[in-house]
Formats: sequence, C-alpha cells, structure tokens
Amino acid sequence: MRRVLGDPAGQGEFESQGYVTVPVLSPTELNDLLNAVQNLHPEGDVRSGDGSSVVFSPADPSTARRRQMQQLLQPLFEPHIRRLLPDFRFFSGIYLIKPPGSTGFGWHTDWQLTADWSDVSVRIWLPLTDPGSQTLRVVDGSHRFAREMGAPVPVGFFAPFTDELDRRSRGLAINPGEAVLFDSGLVHRSVANQSSRAMVAVQVTAIPADATPVFCLRAGDARYELIDASGEFWIDNNFLGPDAERQPHWRGLGFVEDPDQHSWEREFRLLFDVEERTGRGRTRWRSLRRHPSTTG
Repeated sequence: MRRVLGDPAGQGEFESQGYVTVPVLSPTELNDLLNAVQNLHPEGDVRSGDGSSVVFSPADPSTARRRQMQQLLQPLFEPHIRRLLPDFRFFSGIYLIKPPGSTGFGWHTDWQLTADWSDVSVRIWLPLTDPGSQTLRVVDGSHRFAREMGAPVPVGFFAPFTDELDRRSRGLAINPGEAVLFDSGLVHRSVANQSSRAMVAVQVTAIPADATPVFCLRAGDARYELIDASGEFWIDNNFLGPDAERQPHWRGLGFVEDPDQHSWEREFRLLFDVEERTGRGRTRWRSLRRHPSTTG
C-alpha cells in the first residue's frame, strides 16, 4: 500500500484496520460548520431529494445547494488534508442529516473514484452532533477483502450477510471535532437515528494528488465505463436523480473489465459458510486487491 497518512503510527493502524480516528476540527470550526449546514436546510425544509427520510446531499435536487456545500467544505478541510494526508488532495464533500426516526444506510463499501484500481481513496467522516453515539459502524480489516463496485446504484451484495456483519462490526465513539479517516473499501454502515433530534455529519473525500478522477458506470456484468469526473462533475450530476443514466455529454475514458469480481464474491460467501459449518471464526480477511484491465 502506498503511504496514506503522514504519521507512521496512524499509517500502521490504517493499513491494519482500514481506518484511523484523529482530531480534525477545533470547537469553533465544528460549531460554525454545524450552523452552516443547518442554514442550508431551514426548519421545516429537512427532506431528501430521493423521497427518503434521510437528507443526503448527493441526492439534493438543488445544484446550487450542492455547490454551496462544496465551497464550504473545501477551504475548511484542505489544510487538514495537507497535514494528515500529505500525498492526497480534496476531491468532494457532502453532508448527511438524519431527522428523528430516520433509517441509516445498510452495509456497503464506497464507489471507486479513480482510474487506477490500486489507488486508495480516503473518506473523512465527521459527525457534527451527538459525539460518542457510535453512528458509524465498521468491520475491521474488511478493506483488504471486498469492494462493491456497482454504480450508480449499488448491487447490495452485502445484504444477505447483515447479521454476520453486525456481529463482526464495532461502533466508533467519536469525540467532538474528531473524524474517522477510512479506506473507501472498508465495509461500513450508519445506524438509524433513535434520538429526539436530527443527527448531522459531513463526509469529505480525498484522493491521491496524481490520481485521475472517474465515475465508474456499470455497463454490464463485471464491466464498467470510466467517465471523466474532473472539475465539478460530482456537483453538476445527481446520481440518485435524473442523471443516474449515461448522459450524452459525459466524456468516456474507456471501459474496465473486472475479471475477479465473482472470485471475491465466492470467497466472501465461503468465508461465512465455513464458519457456519465448523463454528470456527477467522480473524483475518483474505486479501483480494483487484487489478482489472482497461479497454477502449
């Protein structure tokens, strides 16, 4: 793995667990950011563009509001990315608001965002409310095993393993101003909001400074088209709305064949089947980093 964190101890944790928790924002920055996010959604306007109860900014029908959030997060987080991830750069930023009673997101990994499959993309998850509430759950070490590449709609491969993943997972108690920096391939989920007030969090993505940003559009079984995602591509397109399908003005960079997809799916199923039959747990995940070929 290429170096991700500047701190050697943090790098060791990141390689082993797939994540590390670090202090990022000061109390003033944290409070100002929370106020800014809440101002984007005045009282009575907390709803999602995709009709769900969770406000997820990539699904926001307002391009202007998506751009506002990017403009808010980029100057705030860029210095922290340079400090923590010296070979990375800011790529995108989103927010998430869970009103009381809203559901979370099921087990998943995040999309591939660069043309090189061996690149590591880092998600910076920072809750703005309810510190210590363990709203993010992760499966330690799972970044070395599985990736859910489907886009724009995830295939939901992990759904049949929900109970087992729940058993293996841990909730992360995050102090105010701390963030979880995790590999985009880490299997994770966010929990439902059972409190009496809205939960608010932001997530920033950092990619290697020399990486080519792409959108991997599913184009068949284990086949993806690489779409140029430079500039404001992720702001201008709503992938949970009308832009979920291939748009004629998108610039294609070729196609990727992923010949190992079914191999890691079989390995993942076998992992749980062996444990069910033998009762023996395996403490390490198989390492199946995939290197698909690119065709024009």
